[in-house]
Amino acid sequence: MEFSDEEVEHFMSYLEEEKVLVWVGMNEDGERTFVFDFERMKHIFPELYDAMMEEMNAELMNLYALGFITIEYDTNLTPKFKITEQGRDYLIENGVIIPEEFE
Repeated sequence: MEFSDEEVEHFMSYLEEEKVLVWVGMNEDGERTFVFDFERMKHIFPELYDAMMEEMNAELMNLYALGFITIEYDTNLTPKFKITEQGRDYLIENGVIIPEEFE
């Protein structure tokens, strides 16, 4: 299903109003950058949350298979992801903003 630019803009505005989408600044090309508040999303838009988690998990597994991230587990078996140097270069080259906790 295709959405018009107007429909996408309207939905993004709605997510921003609901504080699910939080704008955090501008990139070097002058485009606005944002983060999702996944806890809010989980409660307000559970279907969107589930779809995004499924996509993110698939992408994490792909990055792991490519050697771009490592996964370590703490004593509670909580996974901790670390970006490899090769992964950092790949993400930056593809315009991905690396969260501070991964710096």
